[in-house]
Amino acid sequence: MTRPDIAVAQRADLEILRAAFDSGRAIARDEVWNRYRIGDRPFRRCVQLLRHDGYPVISTSEQGSEYRRARSEHELEEFLERELVSRARDIEHQIRALRESAPRYFGASEQLALIR
Repeated sequence: MTRPDIAVAQRADLEILRAAFDSGRAIARDEVWNRYRIGDRPFRRCVQLLRHDGYPVISTSEQGSEYRRARSEHELEEFLERELVSRARDIEHQIRALRESAPRYFGASEQLALIR
């Protein structure tokens, strides 16, 4: 997967967040704007971009979740399995179910286009 281009402002946000994570600091989603002046959506995009670069940012999907750099490979693996692998499996299931149901809604000829 190729990394998307990022804007100059996003590069600055990335550097701010990387420095915070490198310091060992955990960042709660509800403090991102107050402390770093980064909106929620740009913050999540920055986390995604850091992960695309292989930077080990982990998080929880619970209310009041925090983001931080993983402290060990084991911790990273636990996060990957709990959060990302399970989401990837769910997305694969959705794709398969939608493709299998296509003939019921669109007819057999339309299904061939979806498989490609």
